[in-house]
Amino acid sequence: VSRSKSLVSLNLASNDLSSVGFNSIFEAMVTNESIISLNLSTVEGVNRNRMSKKCMQSFNRMLIQNKFMTTLILYGVNLGNNGMTALCRALLTGLDESIEV
Repeated sequence: VSRSKSLVSLNLASNDLSSVGFNSIFEAMVTNESIISLNLSTVEGVNRNRMSKKCMQSFNRMLIQNKFMTTLILYGVNLGNNGMTALCRALLTGLDESIEV
């Protein structure tokens, strides 16, 4: 993932990912320059992808540093408070100071 030059979409929905798997994906996505769509969601009734506090630092770093991804699908992953905080902070990073949220 980190070296791919032609992969534009990655769908890892319902792959029974844990924080260890999420950390690996997020670290690879920091430097990826081709993937614009990343699906890490969970399909009901199928293996769950599970994020926890253990991967929030790499999640935040990936969101802030990856300048190419335009779509991130996290349906059913249960981000929790830490995940939502990381997501909001990353989305607010770099906003024009005149924009109020």
